[in-house]
Amino acid sequence: MSTEFSNSAFRSFADLAIGMRPMKAVFRRYTRLSSLQIGTLIVVGIVLLAATAVLQGDLEFLERNAILVTTDPLQTPLVLSVGMISLFLGLSAVIGVTSEVENGTLAVLLSGPVTTSSFLAGIVLGSLVFYSWSLLLVLGWSVLAATIINLHISAALLLMMAASYAVVFAVISLGLLISAWSQKRWTAILVYAAIVLLDIALRVLDRFIGSVPVQSESTRNDPWHFLRSVSGVLDRAVQWFSPFAKFDAMARALEFADYQQFFLQLMGTILFGVVMFFLASWLLKGQRA
Repeated sequence: MSTEFSNSAFRSFADLAIGMRPMKAVFRRYTRLSSLQIGTLIVVGIVLLAATAVLQGDLEFLERNAILVTTDPLQTPLVLSVGMISLFLGLSAVIGVTSEVENGTLAVLLSGPVTTSSFLAGIVLGSLVFYSWSLLLVLGWSVLAATIINLHISAALLLMMAASYAVVFAVISLGLLISAWSQKRWTAILVYAAIVLLDIALRVLDRFIGSVPVQSESTRNDPWHFLRSVSGVLDRAVQWFSPFAKFDAMARALEFADYQQFFLQLMGTILFGVVMFFLASWLLKGQRA
């Protein structure tokens, strides 16, 4: 299977090289979807409201306790914004691919010059365009918030914004893989939602368990000791497979000026997205053959 996938990956690279014009056609087709345009506007509006609430909460905590819990108060709103927007764009990619399959238009597209790789790449590029202007709005919000509370936009925050493209690409590619595997709209949506909820649940569980103080008389028979061990194992697994966990790790690395760890996490995120993309292309090509 690994040899077959490797050969398929090389063919997919070749398809991308010769399929630039069909990819542009898919890109234009995808970016003209009014539902995606309106949905993105709604999501960005919700994101900015949520980011405002998070920033206000951090500032109120600072005022009450005279403690600043982060070196960059704008970092948490950014992580939240990237997560919410990427989840929406991943879901849009799931719906876009499965709709083309169920409506029969994908078979028509692939019967012409459009290849599976150029079709999926067109969707990825279209999604990244929507993300680009969404990120501009988030940047504008950040500049406004920084001006109001007398902060500055740090170089680390701008670096995080640039790195967020890798996270969005990885999430969209995961959505494409789920779509190529299922090819049924509601099945793909449910699987996508289940993976996202599992990721969120594991991260919340790890933070909750980590917040429970360790008792000095704790033993290996203590249930909390067992839960911490299990949570640690699950957290390490999530670090390998979750783009959001990698983005959190990037943020923590920049807080401590650990640029080596930052770029390692960034490269891991990009690699994850590339593997998901070519797996999706391979599966879609195999199922449409």
